Amino acid sequence: MPILLDSSADQSFRRSADELVYGISQTLAFGRRWPRSRDEVVEELTRRWEAYLGLAYRRGDIERMNLFVAVDSQDREITVTRRMTRDLQFVCEVDAASIASNSLALQVRPDLISPDDDAGLALERGAEVWRRSGVDRQRQRWALNLCVFGEGYLEALNTKQGAVVVWHDPRTVEVQLDPTGRYIERAVITIYHASGLDIDPETGAYTGERKTVQYRRVVTPAAVQVFRDGQPVPSESGRNPLGAVPLVRVAYRDVGDGSLSTWAGYGYEDALAAVDSFFTQLQALTTRHANPILKAIGVQVAQDARLSEAGRSVALPIGADLQWLEATLQGANTALDAASKMREALVQTLPEFLFVDSGASSSGTALSYRAGAFVAKIEPIRRGFYRALAEVVGMAVAIDYGAPWDDLADVYVVDGGSALPMDVSATSTLTAQLLTQGLLTAADAVRVLQGLGVGVPEDADAGDYAARAQAELAARTGGTLDSAREVLAKLEALQAMAYHEGAEGMQVEAEEQAAEAAGLPEADADMGEDDPTGEVDAMDGEEACPIATQDIAVNLRNRQKAIDTANYGPANPDDPGEYWAGKARRMRASEDEVRTMVCGNCAFFNLGKRLTDCIEQGIGADAAEVVAAGRLGFCEAFDFKCAAARTCDAWVVGGPVTDAGA
Repeated sequence: MPILLDSSADQSFRRSADELVYGISQTLAFGRRWPRSRDEVVEELTRRWEAYLGLAYRRGDIERMNLFVAVDSQDREITVTRRMTRDLQFVCEVDAASIASNSLALQVRPDLISPDDDAGLALERGAEVWRRSGVDRQRQRWALNLCVFGEGYLEALNTKQGAVVVWHDPRTVEVQLDPTGRYIERAVITIYHASGLDIDPETGAYTGERKTVQYRRVVTPAAVQVFRDGQPVPSESGRNPLGAVPLVRVAYRDVGDGSLSTWAGYGYEDALAAVDSFFTQLQALTTRHANPILKAIGVQVAQDARLSEAGRSVALPIGADLQWLEATLQGANTALDAASKMREALVQTLPEFLFVDSGASSSGTALSYRAGAFVAKIEPIRRGFYRALAEVVGMAVAIDYGAPWDDLADVYVVDGGSALPMDVSATSTLTAQLLTQGLLTAADAVRVLQGLGVGVPEDADAGDYAARAQAELAARTGGTLDSAREVLAKLEALQAMAYHEGAEGMQVEAEEQAAEAAGLPEADADMGEDDPTGEVDAMDGEEACPIATQDIAVNLRNRQKAIDTANYGPANPDDPGEYWAGKARRMRASEDEVRTMVCGNCAFFNLGKRLTDCIEQGIGADAAEVVAAGRLGFCEAFDFKCAAARTCDAWVVGGPVTDAGA
């Protein structure tokens, strides 16, 4: 199709060669002038949304593309071209499904993590933002908006619950870039929402009027200004500690200067309009709406006779006659076949139709070419979406911890798996094999199953889910003595938040449940790992000491199990770093609250004289001073000597255990 230039001589034909090339790329696309002003961009975005929804063609489109319009004898429009197929919706939805892959997963690039940072902790922080933002629930909507509008914005927004990732309709965002075009110097985000109506407390009826409220935020690297209906909101305004605008543009496919991206229907919608015009014309012809003319012989018909209405009858004088002159339907089938073939030819140019019956019936070579074309088209779009999502998650993490943002903080990546639908059965089998061979962790296997949509809830924490599954497997199959302790620790770690009262007898009850789950008799639940009794031999009449109080190797092994299974810590209570903040996020509580949940007041923490004596006996010289300085006690959940100032995720209210309490 020829590209038309602006008809103004001053604007088009008196330019240099470079200016002329730029003008061609910016002026018209498929006969439509490419938007230049902000208002024109918003108008074009709205038109795309209307096309996706299947709404009526705009008057400008009808005139520009010379689409079919039927008029009556008074030149009144009675039928205009309307959208007759769902092809545009199908293309947008197929592209969106590939972008919003079920395999979407957040990862950390180890090569971007500094030696002083913990990759595991960084992933945990990013995963918390991911869950808090509901990315797994929102990703399909975000991807569909990207395909329909052609662009959008992801923002790291600070809330009372912590930073979250939100998507913005591009019509609500206006940005100003720096001279390089890489960084946003200012973003203006304008959202309109309806205010809620008051409720009459006596009748329950709505009162007052619903009003539209304008909520506007102006964000720069230095500050955030919030306005509601044109009035500043000081409580939501202030300094921007991030030092950057936490907004990332996502584009379907940029063209020209990047001021507006193309969309999934670009290059297809105008051709499809010709098919819609053809179908509408055929429908009008076959339903007598094309412009039927009443032929009167020997009689004059009044203008208000309304003879076209159903049930009307006319008494005619002898020799008079009335006839409807209408378009012949000869050749209609031929025209219909031509329209269908035109649509089919258009469908063949789009790789998205690989997934319908017409595509599936193609030869293997044709399917391979079409699949390759689809991957080549969609992969750059997927990468752009994932890159933007990873960056804005990093910004949200920086907001959570009050850290400034720079390129070195951009440590996350998002993986979406294959662009084409996966073979669920084959992928599940391969995952199980890799897990069995030790080439995949249990948590990674859970993430794969979440991506496949096989059994695991989308919003479940992969690590917690894997631990619970392993504990339940041990309970069903009958575990070893070692698994009894693991079952107890995992069950307590998962259920600690559910315990609020009834500390008395809880320790014994928990051990009995763990023993039962592992297939052990109750008396065996307190056994150690190296010794059949779990205790050091004692003289007649004396109770034996747990082996962990006497054998430092056993104690360290059990303590490491508490670290790995239940996040025992902090390593240095006097310098805890981010430990308490991380625990607060896991427990969904405040940092002040979790700091009160320590070993010193846990129902598993035993400060009884017998066990204290055992600890001192195992330490030897200066034992009393060491025990008193660290306020050491014995952890009944994991069987090791622990300090009162530390904690773990198996913490249970109601401790410590003392001789008086016992």
